[in-house]
Amino acid sequence: MTMAATPIPRTLSMGLSNIRDMSIIATPPAKRLSVRTLVRNDEDSVIQEALQREMARDGQAFVIHNFIDSMDACVERIQRIVPSARVAKVHGKMSETEMTRIMQAFRDHQYDVLVGTTVIEIGIDVPNANTLIIEHPDRLGLGQMHQIRGRVGRSTRQAYAYLLTSKEGPKEGPVYMRLKAMEQASNLGEGFVIARHDMEIRGIGEILGEEQSGHVHKIGFTLYMRLLSQAIKALDEGGDRATLEVAAIMNSVDFPMRGSIPSHFITEVGERLAWYQRIMCSESVEEAALNLRELNDLYGYLPAEVLEFKEWVKEMIALKHWQLTRVESVDDGVLVSVSHGSMRRSSQAMMALNFGRSFKPAERSNQFRVEGVSIRQFVETVVQATLH
Repeated sequence: MTMAATPIPRTLSMGLSNIRDMSIIATPPAKRLSVRTLVRNDEDSVIQEALQREMARDGQAFVIHNFIDSMDACVERIQRIVPSARVAKVHGKMSETEMTRIMQAFRDHQYDVLVGTTVIEIGIDVPNANTLIIEHPDRLGLGQMHQIRGRVGRSTRQAYAYLLTSKEGPKEGPVYMRLKAMEQASNLGEGFVIARHDMEIRGIGEILGEEQSGHVHKIGFTLYMRLLSQAIKALDEGGDRATLEVAAIMNSVDFPMRGSIPSHFITEVGERLAWYQRIMCSESVEEAALNLRELNDLYGYLPAEVLEFKEWVKEMIALKHWQLTRVESVDDGVLVSVSHGSMRRSSQAMMALNFGRSFKPAERSNQFRVEGVSIRQFVETVVQATLH
């Protein structure tokens, strides 16, 4: 059994793909508030405002400065910015006795600000400390920043975490994505969300190899997880490892799309794409209906375009059920491609039963023609066969 606040990418991916069982503990202690996380430029005015506000409510603050050689300069800077602050420092090169003495004095409120390296992330419980300032957060990993952020907000007071970057800091790339993930995932119990962001940024790694991250960014996290889950499902159902093809694993269908989620209905592009993905990845008509019911609850109604999209998704699910990978219009009817998966014979029998003499083999072994019907007529027949 493994227990972690932010599991490494490989461990999390094994849980998401059902290779390992996973449960989430997301219930916070009573009256606990989330830590408000802010990404700001590293300026004296930002530090001054944060520390003075905390000291005004008789609180304390942590400042993470992960460079021992320049820690004295950091302490002097804080004393210059906030002259009334009582400042101490702690780092891993101190003796155990000295570290314990300083930490106990800070816990007893003999100091207002504790400047330290990331050594403070382990086992320090100071409920009166509710402001955290992290210098150079770009040098820390997501899981480490989340762990350090847990040092504040351990009481019923509102806590704040400041991630201070240079004015020339990154505006894109993995570092920027880590900072934005920390800023956005600041609610209680979001270690799982942080770990998922970390997995998407760094990659999943090798399930059976030594690498704990990487690779997934080459095709995208969503596609990787879909390929993995479909491959596991296909093999569990007795698929032939030698002939198991990508189309069968992805269980994808290529046929003309109808309907949409219009921009006037969901204006934000990211959210609209997320709903497209969620609905189109439904594995059953019931799951698609549940997703659309939730969409209706959120927005109060479904426009005509979404209702047509709903019907298209139902048709796509039916085609996927029979592992029909492509449906295209030809001169005399419809050309259908079937995957080499376990449902191939069943899908042929279904089409022969429902279309009779109109159903004929094509040039390729996995293609068939249905004469005298349109794509819409063919799909409606397949849907009825699936429901019955």
